[in-house]
Amino acid sequence: MLIPLALLTSSLHEWASIPRFLKLGAEPLIASLLVGAVVAGICLALGCLLWFAAGPQQSRWSWRVALVQALLAAFAAAALCPGVMVGAAVARAASSWLGPMIADSPMPLIAAHVARYGAVAMTVCMLLRRAEPRELSDALSLDGATGVRGFWVGRVWPSRMALAAAGVLTLSLSVHDIDTSIMVQPPGSQSLAERMLGYLHFAKTQELSAGSIVFEVLGLVAGCLVLLLSARAGQLGRGRSGHGVLTR
Repeated sequence: MLIPLALLTSSLHEWASIPRFLKLGAEPLIASLLVGAVVAGICLALGCLLWFAAGPQQSRWSWRVALVQALLAAFAAAALCPGVMVGAAVARAASSWLGPMIADSPMPLIAAHVARYGAVAMTVCMLLRRAEPRELSDALSLDGATGVRGFWVGRVWPSRMALAAAGVLTLSLSVHDIDTSIMVQPPGSQSLAERMLGYLHFAKTQELSAGSIVFEVLGLVAGCLVLLLSARAGQLGRGRSGHGVLTR
């Protein structure tokens, strides 16, 4: 990632292009970050909901586990589909089933990104469920922490670093998305990736280089955050496995 950043920096004729890009592209940047944050929050909520519905790893097979596996497979299939297909399907469904007020809002864009990137948070939640020590499940059961509060205190909160890493990764994917966004972008608005596509279309090389540097820096920061949060999550996980008890 540092090599492309160095090449982009060397192709920049004047450093003033970067602050100029940030000034002109402030609105698309803020809009993309807000959409990405909402998408990350929804994906994490869905992942935790599936985790809660599936129950502990040691629980017997049931229709809830089968339903969770089916939903996870559906989101994984959407993640593997081209973004244009996912965006077109969501745009068609929004225009056919919803009114123009909702179809022309950011909701279809958020739904399309959730459909495409929801598998990230869901997979992390299912991996956390699989890695849960049996001693922790037994301690939670003996303590009577089987409801929503017990799930939050005993499972979600101790796994907050891993969930935060999944959220940052989902946010980064949403901000960098372009093929899905162009199909469901609300009228009168523009994402940061779509602004970059416009620079490429009109051969504005300096603006394109400045925007690419901004994208690279955002991706680098997001990657470092994911690594740091994942490392912290591993430390917390080893601590939980070592104690094997529910800590309040």
